[in-house]
Amino acid sequence: VLPRAQLAELVEACVADGLTPFVEITAEADCAGLRLAGRCVVAVNNKDIRDRERGPARIGRSLDLLAAVRDRGPACAVSASGIDSPATAARLLDAGYDAVLVGTALLRAADPGDWARRVAGAVRSRRAPATPPAGGAAPARRRAPAGP
Repeated sequence: VLPRAQLAELVEACVADGLTPFVEITAEADCAGLRLAGRCVVAVNNKDIRDRERGPARIGRSLDLLAAVRDRGPACAVSASGIDSPATAARLLDAGYDAVLVGTALLRAADPGDWARRVAGAVRSRRAPATPPAGGAAPARRRAPAGP
């Protein structure tokens, strides 16, 4: 929605002020033009902001853009909007996103805590090693760096 030059100015101003910018993208070109991506949370929006995100979600967009987002080295890679079930959230996390941004599905859930637990359970069960690693400790998961 913002011209690249204006987005770059905003990102630079945020970083200069010690903030972590949250930048939404919808296309590979948006990602390629992002400066200071390593200081940003980069979110792939699965909906179309031009129609106020009222249309259908395109979860495939997040899957298609994951490699491009990862190539930019963001502080945190997020799949945002249209995530309608714990299975979809787990699929995106398993694909390589650090986080998912879920709104409506949680608001509509009879038990939002159960919804979140089902995501966590699905991710844990898919990531569980077949045999315990040497020393019995689970491998550490990559974490986004704290702060700017």
